Order: sequence, then C-alpha cells, then structure tokens
Amino acid sequence: MNPETLRKIFKSSFDYTTYSNEIVHPLFGCNDVATSPELLDTNAEGDKSYFIGQMEDTDGRLLGFFYTRVADGGDVRRKRVGLRKLITPYLKYDVDGAIAIFDDGNHWRLSYICDLKEGSTSAKRFSYILGDEQGQYKTPIERLGKVAEKNGRFKLPSLSMPSARSSSMNTIATTTLSSMS
Repeated sequence: MNPETLRKIFKSSFDYTTYSNEIVHPLFGCNDVATSPELLDTNAEGDKSYFIGQMEDTDGRLLGFFYTRVADGGDVRRKRVGLRKLITPYLKYDVDGAIAIFDDGNHWRLSYICDLKEGSTSAKRFSYILGDEQGQYKTPIERLGKVAEKNGRFKLPSLSMPSARSSSMNTIATTTLSSMS
C-alpha cells in the first residue's frame, strides 16, 4: 500500500470496514478477520471491546487484532494507559501481542501492545493518534510500510530492556513493528 493511501485512511474517522480491508488484511497478512467483530467486554465506563481476528508470526506467536469503541465523552488522546489496560487481560491467555484500535468518534488510536516474558512495550511508545485531517502521520506510515514489505512474514519482537533506557527505547521503537525476519 502506498503512503498516500495510508495517510488518507489515517486522516479520516475510523471505519471498521476500511481498517480491516486496507490495513489488517493487506498490511499484516491476517486472513482471519471477522466481518463483524466479536464483542468481548463492556467496562464500567461503557467502553466496548471487540475481537477482530488473529494471526501467527513466523515463530508461531499469536498477534491479535482488537477494536474498542470508547464511551461518549472519552478521549483517546488522553487515555493511553487506561486504554491499554482494556486489552492487557487478553495478552495473558489468548494472544502474545495485539494491534488495538481505540475510537472515540473524533480520533482513533492505533497501538501495538506486547507483554512477552522477554519484555513489554511501553504505553508511551507504539501508539499513534489518528483521525486528524491536518496530521501528516510520518512515523505510523513508515512503521506500517515496513510491516507491509514483509507480506505477513514477521516476528513479534523478543524485547529486552537494557539499563540504557533511552537507547533501548530507540532500538525497540525501530524493531517492534519493523524488525521482521
């Protein structure tokens, strides 16, 4: 997929059909995408989480795709850690990593969430606010472009958190969605 098509999608409001047909299937190579997502949970605030599909990486680890419709009044631009917690329970039993969409009706957040025994992704990294017509979206376009180059043949990263946190975060940032074998 060319960068301009991704930019156009990212500048638009979230649309499930476009997301599944233009990102989940072609970029990640996930063939197990639900035409209608499966409701998993509704929390006390009214946020509804759905399971979209899953796929295996080249090591046999499962990458799940999730969608959460944030309740009225919620703002995905400010709820990074809280939103991540909605998906974390599924990482313990069902999947090894997740690509999650959080949609508040105005903006949407695309996050990569991974909690492997080797390490986990930071809530402050690998999470992009989308849906702003003025946004350029350079980083998510570059990262997803690298994923697309692998034609669905990639590995969830084996993360390590060396003591030099800033350099390790830069290394992780460049390897998480783009370190594909």
